[in-house]
Amino acid sequence: RDQLKLGMSVEIDGAGVDMSKGTGRALRIRYGSALVGPLTAIDTAGGVLTVLGQKVSVTSTTVFDDSLVGGISGLDTSDVLEVHAQYNAADNTYTALRVEDAGTATTYKLQGTVSALSTTAKTFVLGGQTINYASVATSEVPSGLADGVRAGVRLQPAQVNGQWVATAVRAPGSKPADGLAGHLRGRITSFTSATQFQVNGTVTVDATNATFSDGQAGLALGVAVEVKGTVTNGVLVATSVEIDDRHASDRHKFKLIGAVADLDTTAKTFKLRGITVNYSASTVTFTRGTAADLANGKNVEVRGTPSSDRTQLVASEIRFN
Repeated sequence: RDQLKLGMSVEIDGAGVDMSKGTGRALRIRYGSALVGPLTAIDTAGGVLTVLGQKVSVTSTTVFDDSLVGGISGLDTSDVLEVHAQYNAADNTYTALRVEDAGTATTYKLQGTVSALSTTAKTFVLGGQTINYASVATSEVPSGLADGVRAGVRLQPAQVNGQWVATAVRAPGSKPADGLAGHLRGRITSFTSATQFQVNGTVTVDATNATFSDGQAGLALGVAVEVKGTVTNGVLVATSVEIDDRHASDRHKFKLIGAVADLDTTAKTFKLRGITVNYSASTVTFTRGTAADLANGKNVEVRGTPSSDRTQLVASEIRFN
């Protein structure tokens, strides 16, 4: 639990879910980054990083760990980064959700769609990078490994003869269990039609009888969606589908709940679950208290958006619990 951080994407198996209240009991939580590897190019103006050969878009809602002082402007091509991101199958790029320093990483990590598979040479191409998996035991290689299949690899941190050496090969993600009420956000990674598509490379959606609050015309490969429904025979049978990007301004106001730490009343900042919260804006609203009531150990709920360098949460509302 202590490893969960703002901006990470998670998968949750739960019980007692009340969709109207947005509550439930978590039974299992899965999370992990999409990329770990060297930063080889930075387009600060365009907001694009190249990590392990992959193009990574930095948006206004990307969160940078506060150890990366200055956000994207403070990065250097000597850095090794860990990136939590959504994959966009339409243009083979990633949209960064959270970026962290991974300078001590002993292995790299890459996901993508397999191509140029050679079972003789034990190589394939992933995200434009040649992967050699000869060192991985046959029993540890996914039986369905083939061109066009999504896969993830763990890599040694140095190339050998222009190839990345895999220490593990896997099929990313997991299929949901039958009977679960599903609430899914992600990008369409395979698209047959507006009623038949796949999200995040693993979840097949049947939207034949779903309602489309934003219409069907905007649905396509790479589009971010929110889908609600029930899992039947491994398929998420949707009751509703929305285009997530059209509601980004509402959904990307982050919320943190916890005890205040490292309060600095001069700078008007404090730490909440390891995140620096800035409450200096004159527009911050306080509920059940005022700024004068802030103190280390006080339990608060903070809503806000990332700062311009994405290393702080700029508070718009602080509620005392």
